[in-house]
Amino acid sequence: MTAEDQLATIRRASNIRSYGVIKSIMGSGIIDSLPLRVRCECALSTCEEIIEVSLHQRRELRRNYPRGFIVIQSHADLSQDMPLYKADTFAVVEKPQFTEKVTDL
Repeated sequence: MTAEDQLATIRRASNIRSYGVIKSIMGSGIIDSLPLRVRCECALSTCEEIIEVSLHQRRELRRNYPRGFIVIQSHADLSQDMPLYKADTFAVVEKPQFTEKVTDL
């Protein structure tokens, strides 16, 4: 695995842990419309982009695309990444070298 691939994996894992913290704090009172800021899960070492989604939308993206990475559209490497979903400001891509499915905490 390249350093860039590791960086994308670390960013995705960090977003999943952050969701776990929110879920543990809010419990069953979690509000689906709650705005959530997630870090772009791309492999660009200089990326500091933040993606805004609702909690419900983020949960659905993880459920529907368990091997997906949520990235700013322009950060998708279409020569290697397979596009799975496209929104106005972000996309979900699958990286063929990653076969592990992720689930929320």
